[in-house]
Amino acid sequence: MKKSAVILVNVGAPDVPAAKPVGRFLKPFFSDCRVVEAPRLLWWFLLRLFVIPLRAKKVADAHPEIWLDEGSPLRVISQRQVFVLQNMLDVECGSEAPLVVGAETYGEASIASRIVELKTKGVDRYIVIPLYTQYSGSTTGAVYDQLADIVRSERNV
Repeated sequence: MKKSAVILVNVGAPDVPAAKPVGRFLKPFFSDCRVVEAPRLLWWFLLRLFVIPLRAKKVADAHPEIWLDEGSPLRVISQRQVFVLQNMLDVECGSEAPLVVGAETYGEASIASRIVELKTKGVDRYIVIPLYTQYSGSTTGAVYDQLADIVRSERNV
C-alpha cells in the first residue's frame, strides 16, 4: 500500500457543457474572494442575479466547440498528466512510488475530497502541486487557501 501521494491540482471544469452544470461550477469559482476582489455583499447579489445566469449560458454555448469526447479538455489533459506521472514514478521508484491523483480547486474532485479518499487508502502524507504556469492569487493562492482550511481542521498535521 502506498503511504504517500502526489496531488496535481487544476482549476476544474463543469461536468457537461450545459447552462446548469456550468452555473454550478461558476458559483464557487466567482464566489472565491481570490478570484473576484469586490465587496462581498454587493458581489453576492450581482453574482446571483446577473453574473451566473448570463455567464453560464454564454460559457455553455461556447464549450461544445472545445469539448472532447472524453469530457472537458482541462479535465482530460489533467488526467493524462496524472497517468503519465504515475507511470514515470512507478518506473523510477517501483513499489515505493507515491500514488498520483488529480484534484480540482472548483470541481467535483475537490482537494478536500481527494485527501479524504487518500486517507481511506492509508496515505499519510501528500505533496500538492498546482498545475499553473506561475503564481496568481486566483489560482495558486486559492489552492493554498483550501489547503490551509484542511490543515486547520485536522488534529494531526
